Amino acid sequence: MSLLQLLLKPANRNLLEVVSHLPKLGVGSKVTRKAWEPYGDSYWEVVAVKPRTEDGSAGKVYGVLTWRGQREQKPRLINGRAKRVWRWLPSQQQQQQYVPLARELQRQQDLQRLAAQRAEAAAGKEAGS
Repeated sequence: MSLLQLLLKPANRNLLEVVSHLPKLGVGSKVTRKAWEPYGDSYWEVVAVKPRTEDGSAGKVYGVLTWRGQREQKPRLINGRAKRVWRWLPSQQQQQQYVPLARELQRQQDLQRLAAQRAEAAAGKEAGS
C-alpha cells in the first residue's frame, strides 16, 4: 500500500495499518477517526510507534491529542488502535503533492475497469453469436 492508496481508500483501516505505510512509521503525522469529522480540528499527532510484529500489524502508538482545536500537553497511548476507523490527515503540502496523483491513479484504474468490462461484454456477444 502506498500513500496514494491511503488517500484513495482511506476507510476501514486500523491505526497500525495507516501509520505503517507513512514515512517514519507516521511519526509527526496526523491521524483521525472517521466519526470525528463532524467535530473539526480533532486528531492525534503521532509521536512514537512501537510495532509488536514484523509486519507492523500489532503494537502501540503514542500521540498528542487535539480535540476541537484544544491540544493536550503530554503524549499518551492512543486508544482504539485496532478499530478499523482510522484515516491519515495529510498536511497541506502533502495534499498538494499527493491528491492530484491519487486522482490520476483513480482515473487510470477506472479506465482499466471500463476497458475490461467492454472486453468482457464483447467476448460475451461473440460467444452468443
